[in-house]
Amino acid sequence: MRKIFFVMAFLCLSATAAFSQAKPTDFSGTWMLDLPKSKLDVRARIDSMSMTVAQTDKELKVTTETRRTPPPADAPAGAPGTGGRGMGRGGFGAGDGTASYSLDGKETVVELDGPNGQMPVKYKATIDSGKANLTQSR
Repeated sequence: MRKIFFVMAFLCLSATAAFSQAKPTDFSGTWMLDLPKSKLDVRARIDSMSMTVAQTDKELKVTTETRRTPPPADAPAGAPGTGGRGMGRGGFGAGDGTASYSLDGKETVVELDGPNGQMPVKYKATIDSGKANLTQSR
C-alpha cells in the first residue's frame, strides 16, 4: 500500500511539473501610446504612436509609427519644436520603422542611412520575468 502511494505521489508530481512549465510571454500585437498617462516634452508634438510587434521563437520584430502635430505657422525657423534636427521632421531620427531583436541574447547590428552616411545601430532584447527589455544604441 505504501509503495503504491509513493508511486502515485511521484507520478502526480511529475505530471504537475511537466504541465506547469511556463510558456514564454508572447508580446505580439499592436500597442498604443497612452498620451494622457505619458510625460512627453511639449516639443515632441506627438498626436499618436503605435508599435506593432510580431514575435517568433527566435526574434521580436517591432514596427513603430508616429503621427506628429505640425509646428505652429508663426514659429521662427530653427526654434525648438520646429523640426530643425533629429526628432521631429520624419526620416532619420524620427524613430519610425522596423527593428528586429534577437531573442537568443545576441546583439543585432544593422547599418542605417543618416545625415553623415551609414551609421551602425545595435539592437538587443532580453525577456526576464515576463518583461521585455529592448535596447537600441546608435
